[in-house]
Amino acid sequence: MVLGAALPVHAQPPSGNTQQSSIDEGIPVTSDLVKRKCGACHRADEKGRLSRISYRRTTPEGWEQTIKRMITLNNITLEPAEARDVLRYLGDRHGLAPEEAKPADFEVERRLIEYTYAGDKDTEQLCTTCHSIGRVISQRRTKEEWTLLLETHRAIYPGTDTVFRRTVGQRRQAGLPATQIIVSVSVAPDATVGRRSVIVSGATGEATVAVYNTIDFVKVRPQSGLARLGGGAAYQKQFQQFEAVGYAKGPDGKPDTKDDVELGLLDAYWSIEEYAATFNDDDKDFVGQIDAETGLFTPNVDGPNPKRRHSANNYGDVWVVASYPRIPGGATGLNTRVVKGRAHLLVTVPAYILFDQPEVAR
Repeated sequence: MVLGAALPVHAQPPSGNTQQSSIDEGIPVTSDLVKRKCGACHRADEKGRLSRISYRRTTPEGWEQTIKRMITLNNITLEPAEARDVLRYLGDRHGLAPEEAKPADFEVERRLIEYTYAGDKDTEQLCTTCHSIGRVISQRRTKEEWTLLLETHRAIYPGTDTVFRRTVGQRRQAGLPATQIIVSVSVAPDATVGRRSVIVSGATGEATVAVYNTIDFVKVRPQSGLARLGGGAAYQKQFQQFEAVGYAKGPDGKPDTKDDVELGLLDAYWSIEEYAATFNDDDKDFVGQIDAETGLFTPNVDGPNPKRRHSANNYGDVWVVASYPRIPGGATGLNTRVVKGRAHLLVTVPAYILFDQPEVAR
């Protein structure tokens, strides 16, 4: 039995000089002020180590950002003098050695430099979408702590999953408001397929999670897409974004019924197939291209095409197909169950008007 509220994150923690040795067991917190102000959420163990805090080292500027975030998101009450004492303690006891901090000097000094990250490309592309890589290399965390940091980003920063999808194969999800938390849930082997409410410490809300065994079918949104040719001085191209949504059959075991369970967006493989409207139809060869990873369709240029019969324009009808799991080229010859969904796409001329749109009727 699988629990589905979000797709798993396959991103690895930043590598190279940003990751602590596996033998690091964390740094005990000895400050009474830090334990009093932080201990309500960051629980202490028998060795005096606070969760999250004891497994991270960074610059005073890095700790300052964290303290400000705790005040903003978690309503921590700190007097200015207390905040300075907490910052001084963390900077001294949970900071970096000079040789560790030096490569990231440009981050705290707000200098723009050409910096080449020695770690993997995915990590650099992922992190630099929102901030410089200096914020990454100015920290030391355990592997578990890097993973928790990724999950924290997904929870409090809307759109983070969009960036994950583009860099490490993640699909988009809306970020959670700061009034919500992330919980781990165990599922009984005999649990009935369906959605469940989430109750934490007596509190509940609109959030639900899906309990399912397998992804039974896929639906593509929108079901009818429209793209316009273009690229010249007079008309710009009109693109079309598609998304794949996974579903599980409900308790009745039948697809496309009221008890189907929507599982969320999938990291699908995208392709185009011919929508056969005429004999020897060849629209898919001329209308444009779809990004196999993101589902974004880019139409072809406008105007007569001498490579097409009768030098026709590049318009036409095609099927947009989403295949899951994402196996480039399909699953031919592989022992893999692939589920597919499709939607119709009309690729038309720049001046095309869809007369059944409400805007046209006004």
